[in-house]
Amino acid sequence: MTTEVDNYLEHYGVKGMRWGKRSASSSSGSASSSSGSDSSGGKSRKEVRAKVKSDRKAVKEAFKKQWDDDVIGARGRLDKEAQQLHDARKQYKVDKKVVGKAAAKKVLNEHKDQFTTTFNTASLSTHKEAQKQMIAAAGLMTLAAVMGGLAAHG
Repeated sequence: MTTEVDNYLEHYGVKGMRWGKRSASSSSGSASSSSGSDSSGGKSRKEVRAKVKSDRKAVKEAFKKQWDDDVIGARGRLDKEAQQLHDARKQYKVDKKVVGKAAAKKVLNEHKDQFTTTFNTASLSTHKEAQKQMIAAAGLMTLAAVMGGLAAHG
């Protein structure tokens, strides 16, 4: 029982068609292609890419806004946290004698940690501030290069 196999390549594509490209008429034409249609709802790839790009941009903008709100909020809370730390230091002197040094130190350290966290967040730059700092640094570098070039030629 031998099976004869023909060694040749058959091609069922359309002449001139590029691999991975679909023509608009083939995706909307027959009933058999409706079962294998893509999930984009009939939108072209260009429309889908534009939608994905706008969605990414919206997520990025929302993240930037949340970051800026966190930094600005921490800056607002910083004075309150500093006052609480100052009061905790005063209270430590009293609590040290009443409840013991270890317990009083624990309470004071909690206030210090909270203040440090708020201070660190408040000291961060918002996105707009960071962009301004980058532009200013680039401008200074350019100015220094120009001045250096003038000094070398002059």
